Amino acid sequence: MQKKLLKILSSQSLNVDQIYSIISPNITYSDKHKLIDIITSLRRSNGEYKIMSFNEIIGNFSKITIKIIIIFDDNFDFMDKLLLEPIIPSIESFSDFNKAIKQVGNYTVAMSILKNNLPVGNVNSDEKMAVSSVIKMLVAAKVFYLLQLDDITLNTIYTIEDTDISLLSVGLCETNIGERISVKELLSRMLLASDNTAMDILINITSNHNFSDFYKYVGVNNYYVKKSKNLYSTAWNINRDNQYFKMNDHSKHIVWNKGKDYFLTTNEVCKITSFVTKQKWIPWHDIPSTKMLYKGGSSPGVLSAVWSTISQVKPIIFSFAINKNNDFMLIEEIYIYECARKILNLLNII
Repeated sequence: MQKKLLKILSSQSLNVDQIYSIISPNITYSDKHKLIDIITSLRRSNGEYKIMSFNEIIGNFSKITIKIIIIFDDNFDFMDKLLLEPIIPSIESFSDFNKAIKQVGNYTVAMSILKNNLPVGNVNSDEKMAVSSVIKMLVAAKVFYLLQLDDITLNTIYTIEDTDISLLSVGLCETNIGERISVKELLSRMLLASDNTAMDILINITSNHNFSDFYKYVGVNNYYVKKSKNLYSTAWNINRDNQYFKMNDHSKHIVWNKGKDYFLTTNEVCKITSFVTKQKWIPWHDIPSTKMLYKGGSSPGVLSAVWSTISQVKPIIFSFAINKNNDFMLIEEIYIYECARKILNLLNII
């Protein structure tokens, strides 16, 4: 099995039937395509591979090394899963995290930690960075502000119209036109599933309100959030009919460096997140056994995230934003998130 996988990873031409021949026929259609996506991404990364054992291959990708662990089916005839475990340097401090990220790529990196409502261990924390879907935290914070003022409630109902359907969205789509949906469900869809249509509807709901006091209270600069439909249509020249066809080749179209993304500082992300964690209800409360808030963002050349303990008193918050002038490869994302996990452990967020 490992030899067959090694041949697939190392060969110059790809035959999808070769991949199917080593994948277990008993796993779901979705899991099969996840495996194909992983193998395709590894091939795109131009790694050098070496078999270490019957179930382990080492992949070297320039400055990143990853263990590729094969999970077999019960009879050891086929592959059920692939686990990718990056080998990272020791990370015992915030500066270690910064060094670990910077040493593997030409990135612009910003990071912030907010602990006991005080900023600590910041790097470029006041630099405006492209953050993609992390902007949804700001949209949510503005909704929660209106909830505090009783201008709306979680049970406020909105009827979905054709013009509400956004681009590159997950969840709400054309089949939902005419349906009634509550603010509470919109918040859950936007924050937990990163639904762009939910975000655009919440922007509609909040558009006629004055948020000058909100920005002063939270301590962030006034920022006009465009609807995702409008931003993405101009960024990639897409519409509802051609969006998925055109975005198949999205990695060639880096647009954040042309101002076509959402921009915040990581310090602002932490302050906004702190405000959100203080609410009586947030969507993460509805996830069983969840003690951590998480929201990530990604687009070509952009990787961002924020984590927080769910505490209304003294939340601990960690946020990063990384921008580069070409697309992030899968191995880069895995490496960065594994480095971030070390910081989350140090902060007792996980």
